[in-house]
Order: sequence, then structure tokens, then C-alpha cells
Amino acid sequence: MQSNKIDKINTNKNQCINVELEYILKKDNVNWKTIDDWIEVSSQKNKNIKLQYFTKIPNELIKDYAKVLEEIENAMPTEIEEPYYKVSVENLRKEEKELEIANEEILSCVALDDHGNIIGINRVFIINADLTSIRQWQIGVTKSYQGKGIAKWLKANMYKKLFSDYPNLESIGSDTHPSNSGMIKIMERMGFKYLHITREYEDGRKVKKLATNH
Repeated sequence: MQSNKIDKINTNKNQCINVELEYILKKDNVNWKTIDDWIEVSSQKNKNIKLQYFTKIPNELIKDYAKVLEEIENAMPTEIEEPYYKVSVENLRKEEKELEIANEEILSCVALDDHGNIIGINRVFIINADLTSIRQWQIGVTKSYQGKGIAKWLKANMYKKLFSDYPNLESIGSDTHPSNSGMIKIMERMGFKYLHITREYEDGRKVKKLATNH
């Protein structure tokens, strides 16, 4: 799921502006061997990288967090060619306050280089009133650190933590663009199952189709 959408480009109301493949990871389908292997291999391969968790973004990290999250969001595949996402410190703090009022939160796991700079982010959305299901939100790694297994590490480490910390958790939902073959492979290897495809149009319509292939 993507947030902080602003200044949407004017397009024909019948134009498809977003396509998402919906996946679900049920607790019984988790491939724990793959997850444990990714955590071990990635942590050894990237010894200068450390992971940090939080629900409230630390003041010393929030500017860097906003910059990296904006890069991640604008790198996501979309049906609209021009990026139209802007992330600011103000918007992030506003988001935190609104989520707190709603008894919801975003748990973030960030990857930090040896200078303390954020080079990767994984965000999941948690509804505290219903901890049987958690939603994967944005995940990504800065361009200079891609191809090092850090995205797999962020995802694997997060999911191991979630299923450990939330004993009633039954599933994790996630979506991705059909062209994001790398993330699709990661999810399927972890045990995610494909559910449906959703097309969103400029006029606000969302068309969902169950399918065995996409």
C-alpha cells in the first residue's frame, strides 16, 4: 500500500492509474527455512548494516527517513509515468498522530549503514484492535544498496518478529505491481499465495478480478 499521495496528475477518468496483485501469507504457509536462511546470510554479508525498529520515528532519523521513503515510493512501478509522491517530516508526524488516535500504528524496520544513514525501510500497518492480520506497506532499498539482499533481510526479519511478537497473528497481506517480478519471487519463496488483481481508475473505480494467473 502506498501513502502520502499528492498532486495526482490529471488524466482521463477511464485511464487505469494503478494495478496491484494481492498476496497473503498465512501463518501455516510460512517458509521458515527460507526466512531463517535469508536472515543469516544477509546479516553475515552486510556486517556493516544494522537493523532498527520503531513505531515513532526518532527525531535524529526523521529527515533521512522522509528522503528515503520518498525515493522508495517514487521508484515503485505505476501506470503513470511521472512520480507524484512527496514525503515530508510534517506529513510523517501528522500520520503518526492520526494513527495513534485511531489505535493504529506503523512499525518500521530501517537498515542503517555504518554512518547511521538509512539505506532501506520496511513499514507494516498494524490495527491494534485486530491483531490477527497485519498489512505490509512500503518496503525498499536505496539505489546504491540494491542487489545486496537487504530487501529480503528487511522482509524476513520483520515477519519473524511479527509472528513472534503477536501470537494471535494469522496472516500478513501485501500487494505489488505485476512488473515487480523481484518482489513477487521474494514473496512466493516466503510462502505468500496470490489472491487477485485490482485495477484502479482515475474516476476512483477499483475493479478486482480473481485469477489463477496474472
